[in-house]
Amino acid sequence: MQGVKNADENELQEIASEPDSTHVYNVAEFDLMHTVVESLTRTLCSRVEEQDREIKALALATIGPPTELITSEVTARSFMVNWTHAPGKVEKYRVVYYPTRGGKPEEVVVDGSVSSTVLKNLMSLTEYQVAVFAIYPHTASEGLRGTETTFALPMASNLELYDVTENSLRAKWDAVAGASGYLILYAPLTEGLAGDEKEVTTCCLLEW
Repeated sequence: MQGVKNADENELQEIASEPDSTHVYNVAEFDLMHTVVESLTRTLCSRVEEQDREIKALALATIGPPTELITSEVTARSFMVNWTHAPGKVEKYRVVYYPTRGGKPEEVVVDGSVSSTVLKNLMSLTEYQVAVFAIYPHTASEGLRGTETTFALPMASNLELYDVTENSLRAKWDAVAGASGYLILYAPLTEGLAGDEKEVTTCCLLEW
């Protein structure tokens, strides 16, 4: 607020924005008004720049990646991925994963209120790279990254051969959880060396 000569400074202070020291000016002559305008312009520009920095800092403070990537419940074909929520209003989380040795990236997208997911249909005994991204209304965070290795497929156990004759035998074994069938390989031994190998595939049988 600007005043000239005998302007009431108290009245100017009541009208002007706070603080008075920055927004109230009183000059003796109209000719000196340009100096006030220059000062006000510099003050205004400085304040606008300061507010812009504050807004950007606030935006950065409410956008960021999730933290604390943890994997669990590992099997030969799957494992669970958990994380701590990212700051701010997260719309979704995008989980990208692929074999370390190379392969096509796959992804799972979950709601922003969720902080875990199970990655399925994986290859056994394989190390996977995992990255979790927080998706915001107009941008996405950097990825929270980690690795996990799936287990080897379980093996059949307690193989037993019985009812052996000159040209046949029977075999049985303990069931393997999740197996949909079994592949049986066999070959004759001659002087300690294996002959031509043959194979038989069974479906859900524990005996052949």
